[in-house]
Amino acid sequence: MKRFEVWKLATGDQPEQLVLVLQSERIDQIRTIVVAPLRPSTANLVIEKLTPQLSVQGTAYVALIPLMSAVDRRELIEKVDHAGQFDYEIMAALDRLFTGL
Repeated sequence: MKRFEVWKLATGDQPEQLVLVLQSERIDQIRTIVVAPLRPSTANLVIEKLTPQLSVQGTAYVALIPLMSAVDRRELIEKVDHAGQFDYEIMAALDRLFTGL
């Protein structure tokens, strides 16, 4: 699992959930991985410089960086896409969250 990949998260009986991998692939010695949930892009989810908008298979999504969490790697069940072309926006949102800049 590589940083900025988009994966389906096992959710049991709940609707499909997509997540964005934020953790470096170099940190693979632990069973968990840090991800941010993705939601279909709507104006009420966009917080400037904190919830980057990206495209997954041609559909607009918002990465909810403030809601990131660690999940067990086994819960990521299918790679869907790679959002590496949005690396600047994603890293800027992480910087904003942790440094305020």
